[in-house]
Amino acid sequence: MGLNIKNDEVETLASEVAAMTGENKTEAIRKALKERKQRLKTAASRPRHERVTYFLQEYIWPHVPAGSSGADDRSSGNRSRGTEHDDRQ
Repeated sequence: MGLNIKNDEVETLASEVAAMTGENKTEAIRKALKERKQRLKTAASRPRHERVTYFLQEYIWPHVPAGSSGADDRSSGNRSRGTEHDDRQ
């Protein structure tokens, strides 16, 4: 039942979140763990290629300059897989 956390960063984060939400530290930590557990369950239920595509769209492609890959379509958020052939000369 008891949990004794001896980590200054965790203590600080718990205090900050608790102050922001008006909760006590235990409730802030409980909610954070519950939310993370749900995200992990949801992520694990998606096929790997969907998780990889999501990661690329959210964290990688926004940092790649437009046009640098030669195969991007930023308006729809999709990237070509490089399988199309460009017949322009």
